[in-house]
Parts: sequence; C-alpha cells; structure tokens
Amino acid sequence: MAQFVTVDGTSGEFIDTPDSAASSPTGDFAIAVKVAMIDWTPGSTDFFLSKLDDAPERAYELGVNNTGFPFSRVSTDGTALENDTGDAVWGASDGATLWVGVEYDFGTGIRYLTSSDGVSWAQVGSTETLTAASINDGNELLTVGAKAGNSNQMAGNFYEAKIYSSADLTSGTVVVHLNADDFTLGEGNNDTAVSSATGETWTLHGDNTVIGADAGLGGMLLLGVG
Repeated sequence: MAQFVTVDGTSGEFIDTPDSAASSPTGDFAIAVKVAMIDWTPGSTDFFLSKLDDAPERAYELGVNNTGFPFSRVSTDGTALENDTGDAVWGASDGATLWVGVEYDFGTGIRYLTSSDGVSWAQVGSTETLTAASINDGNELLTVGAKAGNSNQMAGNFYEAKIYSSADLTSGTVVVHLNADDFTLGEGNNDTAVSSATGETWTLHGDNTVIGADAGLGGMLLLGVG
C-alpha cells in the first residue's frame, strides 16, 4: 500500500524540512510532486511546495491557481519575485492523483509537466519565459502542502515531493525527497521521518495532518491519530 500525508487545507497543516544546501539550488533545477488534490481548481492559489515567504529569504515555489493552471515564482535577490502562470491547466479531475512538475532552465525557460508514474513526463502548455538569471539561496524551511510561513494551504494527499539538481525530471539527480512511506502509518502532528533516499528530516504539522495509505482496488484507508 502506498502511504500519503493527508492535509486538510487549514492553517497549520503542512510538512516541512529545514533549509539545506540541497534544497537551495541557485542554478537550473526541477520540482516534482505526487499529489491527489480534493479540488484541482481550488478557488485560490495553493502551493504544492514552497521555499518562499518573507524577504530577503525568498527562493521558489510551485502551485496551482484558482482556475487550475500551474503557478510558480522565483526570486533572484530574495525580495523581488518573478511570477509565472502556465497557459494550460494541470488537467486532473478532483480527487485524482497526479505527478506535477516544473523544470527551471535558465537557458530555455520554464516547463510545466505531468506524469502518471513519475518516470515518463509530458509538457503542459508552452515553455514560459524566465528572465531571472539565478535563484536566491534563502534560508526558509522547505514546505510541502502550503506556502512557506503557513499560508495558501492545499487540501489533499501528498505521496512524494522531490527537488532535482538539474532541469531534468526524466534523468536528473534527486537531492531532496519527501516520501510518505518513510513515516509510520497513523503518525501525525510533530512526528518526524528521515528521508530514506536523501537523508533530510521531515516533520508533520497540524492536528489533522496524518499518514494514511491507499487500500488498493480503488479504495483508500485513512487512519487518524488519537
């Protein structure tokens, strides 16, 4: 059974890991997240993954806008932001699980992609213009399921989240990896797990943030914490 972290979209519900060299790319990089959103057109901009909150420590984040289009932004200097909205929707049905990703290539631009298996990727829409020349090396926590700093929370189940050291989701090197399978089924608020792939420590936050698991055969098992 594949495990997931479920978050309910309210304040204080997210997963994070401390700042590190691996989570602070300054050149080409990529992000991939396996997620099942309750609503893929959430009515506000919500974030899959974020390392961007207060100036002067802003770096990058990836999410979905209120109409279902990819949204991301980066900062070169930790203060000013370069915002981008894709020109095609992520394309998942409400409740469906999808791998979403973005490749930041400072030579060619921003590419949004999706995948059913996290291996074979298809570009969503056009390659977007990227004027930034680098990414700020900020010291924000890396947050999954919300904007860094606890806002713009997302409601759904997070299976995995990855940072790559190049703009290549197909064959790039994963340097940060949240995997819900590294937690124990039923764990919740303030429980931690060390990434079995990349070694960083992840912490669950919020009374309604809990580790559940797919039950198979189209079903889903979700264990609460008492």
